[in-house]
Amino acid sequence: MSARKRAIIFAFLCSTFLTTLALPADAVDAARKAAMEAELVKLNSMLKTNPDDATQYFTRGCVYRVLEKWDVASQDFTATIDRKSHDWQDEAYEGRGICRMQLGLYGDALTDFNFALKLNAGLFEARKNRAYLLYRMGYPARALPEINALLAMSKYQHDPQLHLYRAKVNYALKNYAGALADANAVLAVDKTNVDAGEERARVLLAQNQQAQAMTELTELIARSPKRGSLWGLVSLVHYGARDYKQTILNSGKAYELGYYSAELLAACADSYGRVGEMENSINSANEAIKMNPAIGLAYLARGRAYRSLKKLELARADLDKASKLGYRDQ
Repeated sequence: MSARKRAIIFAFLCSTFLTTLALPADAVDAARKAAMEAELVKLNSMLKTNPDDATQYFTRGCVYRVLEKWDVASQDFTATIDRKSHDWQDEAYEGRGICRMQLGLYGDALTDFNFALKLNAGLFEARKNRAYLLYRMGYPARALPEINALLAMSKYQHDPQLHLYRAKVNYALKNYAGALADANAVLAVDKTNVDAGEERARVLLAQNQQAQAMTELTELIARSPKRGSLWGLVSLVHYGARDYKQTILNSGKAYELGYYSAELLAACADSYGRVGEMENSINSANEAIKMNPAIGLAYLARGRAYRSLKKLELARADLDKASKLGYRDQ
């Protein structure tokens, strides 16, 4: 049995066996984690005996990955690659790419996925995650054909993560009907999938169906009250309804939970300006522009705020920039 299969099957058996004991979910997770930690003790011992064993580095990297310890998992996959074992090169690059993606190292992750696929074009995780990275790096049009090709394969056509990725890509391409269809495809199988519910709410908001989006978001927040992105969408629903105080209030909840987006910050910048808080408007616009230098609403809001503060040269520059990006001062 390969090291990768051994690690994955070990994790699966731990999860399956403990679940059958009808333990509470938290107890299952704790027991599963303890079992994986015990496996790590064995692997550490074997690596002390044979520090050049690529198989054991790869196995330990897989276990760390299951435990979502991305940094140390990445180090073990690197150790595997450095030992130039032909048995594990392709999957070690794939595993390290996944870890680097989780760590936000998108460029490095993309390089790893490309290496992995050069060695083995059949690696599903590498292909799927490469497509997602292309989307995250601002190339949705390049991501879409790769996702479509995977979904065209019978064994992957019902993969929920692929449908979620395509929903995000279609949303970025403003193909809202396609995005909604993919979100609904996931929800048809799993009605409790919060990721798919969030994507559907995002599409509804883009289609100016604020009431329906708010109904969806209210249900999602009842299940996942600490998911900041949901509060961010609630804030944008209020912004669309011109309720600027509620926009600011709900954005604060999103920020407290660690969620920020250029779109949300720009909406807050405009909302602060409309309730007379010019310094807050400028600060929010600055943060939005840092995240996305091409977000016209932020320049418009900041330009108006500067004008209210009699900083006319700064105002003129921002309002000109906003106009070029499609946001005219009226």
